[in-house]
Amino acid sequence: MMPWAALALAVGLALIASLLLLWRDQRRADRLALRLRMVRPDAGLAEPDAGEGLAVPLRIITAIGEAIARSGILSNKTLLELRQTLHVAGFRGGYGLGCSSVPSCCW
Repeated sequence: MMPWAALALAVGLALIASLLLLWRDQRRADRLALRLRMVRPDAGLAEPDAGEGLAVPLRIITAIGEAIARSGILSNKTLLELRQTLHVAGFRGGYGLGCSSVPSCCW
C-alpha cells in the first residue's frame, strides 16, 4: 500500500470516529436538555426541537454551524445578513439560523 493511501485511510477513519463521538455527545446533550425542560415547573410539556426530525448528518452540520455562530468568530452584521438570507430563501425556525443560537440578531 502506498504511504499516501495509508495516510488518507487513517485520516478518513479518524474523521468518521470523531463524527460518531460528536453525534453521541449531541444525543446525550439533547436528552439532558429534554429532562431539564421536563423538570422546570414553568416549562410545560417538553416539545422536541425543530431539528429533531433532521437526519443525523444534517444535525451534526447544524450543531457545527450553531457553534460557529455562538463562538463570536462572525460579526453581528454578518450574522444578521446570514439570517436575512436564510429567511428569504425559506429557511425559517429550526431549519435556519435560530434565535436561540444567536440572540443578538433576533428581530
